[in-house]
Amino acid sequence: MKKSILLAIVLLSFVGVMSSWADGPWDEYSRCGKWDLFAVGQYGHIDIASVSTVEAGLGVGYNVIDQININALVAGGSIGAGVEDVTVSTSIFSTHLALDYNILRTRLTPYLSAGGGFYYVPAISLALKSLNLGVGCRWDFNDQWFAKAAYEPTIFGGVFDNVFSLSVGMKF
Repeated sequence: MKKSILLAIVLLSFVGVMSSWADGPWDEYSRCGKWDLFAVGQYGHIDIASVSTVEAGLGVGYNVIDQININALVAGGSIGAGVEDVTVSTSIFSTHLALDYNILRTRLTPYLSAGGGFYYVPAISLALKSLNLGVGCRWDFNDQWFAKAAYEPTIFGGVFDNVFSLSVGMKF
């Protein structure tokens, strides 16, 4: 809990500083031809088994046109379950390829995402295919920095995972 609060404080401070540099969020903005390099944090929860996933990773994307972004990421973290006082966890690694559609041509835009990839659990040498659809919000603070927040329900190994992600990155 303390880590979550600290992370929220750091991220809100970052967003506050970055927004002071920003042009208006509703100003028209072009992303076409720009590359994205970003860090991502993800939290997932599988309701049927009270299982949680936590991952951090790096990604790269390319804005084909103003509204279409193709991106890939590699992440690692843990998957764990808890029943009463007993908690078990193991490492998990993932790779994803996605297509994002930025609905508006403004600095602050909602977006839709679709993609797929693989999860790998080394403790049991198991690789699972994944498919996801997502909805989120992207804010290009200025010509160099951006942030994204999304809800990306993911199916892997026949299981539904509620995934929430937060990304912060730079464009070049």
